[in-house]
Amino acid sequence: LYTNIPFFIFYTASFIFLILAIFGFIFKKDKLFYFSFLIFCFFIAAGYLKNINELSINHINHILPEDRLVILKGSVISDPVYKKDKISFIFQTNDSIEEKTAQKISGEVLVNLPTGKNIFYGDSLILKGKIYKTSDLYFHKFLEQNQIYSILKVKDKKDIIYLGEHLLNPVKFIAYKIKHKLKNIISQSMPSLQAGFLNAILLGDRESLSKTLNGAFIKTGTAHIIAISGFNVGIVAIIFWILLKILGIKRKTRCFLIIFILIIYCILTGATSSVVRATIMGVILFLGYALEKDAHIYNSLALAALIILTINPNQLFDIGFQLSFLSVLAMVYLSPKIENLILKFIKQENYFLKNFIILPFAISLACWLVTSPIILFNFGIFSPITLLANLIIVPYVTLITAVGFVLILSGLILPISISIFALTEAFLIGILFEIVIFLSKIPGAYFTFH
Repeated sequence: LYTNIPFFIFYTASFIFLILAIFGFIFKKDKLFYFSFLIFCFFIAAGYLKNINELSINHINHILPEDRLVILKGSVISDPVYKKDKISFIFQTNDSIEEKTAQKISGEVLVNLPTGKNIFYGDSLILKGKIYKTSDLYFHKFLEQNQIYSILKVKDKKDIIYLGEHLLNPVKFIAYKIKHKLKNIISQSMPSLQAGFLNAILLGDRESLSKTLNGAFIKTGTAHIIAISGFNVGIVAIIFWILLKILGIKRKTRCFLIIFILIIYCILTGATSSVVRATIMGVILFLGYALEKDAHIYNSLALAALIILTINPNQLFDIGFQLSFLSVLAMVYLSPKIENLILKFIKQENYFLKNFIILPFAISLACWLVTSPIILFNFGIFSPITLLANLIIVPYVTLITAVGFVLILSGLILPISISIFALTEAFLIGILFEIVIFLSKIPGAYFTFH
């Protein structure tokens, strides 16, 4: 509904509340200042959100109607996803060519091509195909949140003309090259089922993940395991911290190297909200450590949210964004309260009981309480088994993730040793699959509401 409100209303309201905030600040009226400044920020953000969703007059969504054969010229701006029957990527258009004439056009489209053609980030192409919109409501919503309103389907490889390579972003180019190298190491050293899972939790590539296993993770409320998050970013930071320390690199240099590694890892895994949030918080943490300053968790979390929403305010409505930030808030704010409440009923303090049973349970319960309503509302699934599943699966997947990174490093540094780690990893992942499937089949493990 906010999109129908004229811009001048947003900015007039912003100006009024800014004046009130200044007035409150000058005359030390704290309540007036905080309230007015908060409302000022709300109207500025709402105006910015409306502005970023306003499409230019030459946007592809305005110019090209649905179900029409078109010829588009532009560049590949994402890392192409290869499936069995198609290749998908985001295409930045700059020209529409029809009847030997070119028309300037802007916007991004999701392109689906037939397999058999190698496409890379930065390729300049001319594509001929039919443009349409998806009928899948959730997928349509996901695309709109990323400001993509159309899909281009190219039926034949003959309808693709390669114009050359256009290096859009060198950092992204390097990150995607690294990703492909790491993916090949995993895929060539392990069975396809285990490799698909490891590619999902380490590189954010979920295309090879079994649908049956994916469903089992969703039913047990542990789907966050197969989505790159702060959990994975933390393990990357710890592994490289230890490795760089062994190599004798000084602390300050070590911090800046890890910051660079985290940024590369964020890009190559797809830069989802949870990864960007964790990366920003990691950068702040290591920057503070390098400069010998303490990082404040709430300020770091707020800064991460501000950066993500400044780049794309539509992320506010993304379920991944909501779950990621709410989970961290639950762990930081709610879980200590739950832990203290439980400890009140225990007369004798036990280190093992407190740190290895009560603390993980408090974190699991806090996250479940906060995220369950969102999952129920959006997906119609309620999973009581999540509390037990997280207590078992999360520590176990920590081991799998650590071994996975060691496997990748061994493939890069000492390929002769990779088979040892690959066999160990395949065995560990196989056991995980059995655990997840068993938990999902327990009566009352989950309930669906449609």
